[in-house]
Amino acid sequence: MEKIKRGKKGVSALIATVLLVLITVAGIGIIWNFVRPMLTPDDSTLACMDAELTISTDGGYTYMNDSGTNVSLQILAGSKAELEDMMIRVVTSTGKIITKNVNESGIGKVLGPNEGDVYVINVGTGTNVTSASVAAILKSKTTGKDIICPMGNAKNIPLFSDF
Repeated sequence: MEKIKRGKKGVSALIATVLLVLITVAGIGIIWNFVRPMLTPDDSTLACMDAELTISTDGGYTYMNDSGTNVSLQILAGSKAELEDMMIRVVTSTGKIITKNVNESGIGKVLGPNEGDVYVINVGTGTNVTSASVAAILKSKTTGKDIICPMGNAKNIPLFSDF
């Protein structure tokens, strides 16, 4: 037994302590990489908070026309809206969902801060629209990709004859 112990040397206490500290620091760094994204919101969350879009039912600009072919929506932007595009979604009485991007469909211009406009969407003959909602589409400042914000609260659309 003595021969075996004499030929082998152990790791000094100083080297063992340094190794333990390095392993601990590396472990904390690895764990932090997984925890940090959960603690800090990405730029899409923050940007969507500023991109406030609402459908106004006041003033008589939001309605379904009598013939049931077009829906007119007055959309207002908040003071911090820097939009790339806008997505408008209408739901018909038959359950059909019609989604239009303002830039792609050519139904109007994208709103700037504190702006409002009326958008007319053709929904087909004899179709009643029951509700509509709008979402902002932004450009990510970090990735350059489009961010589609959640749809706002759906608004019930009155018939023109109800005014």
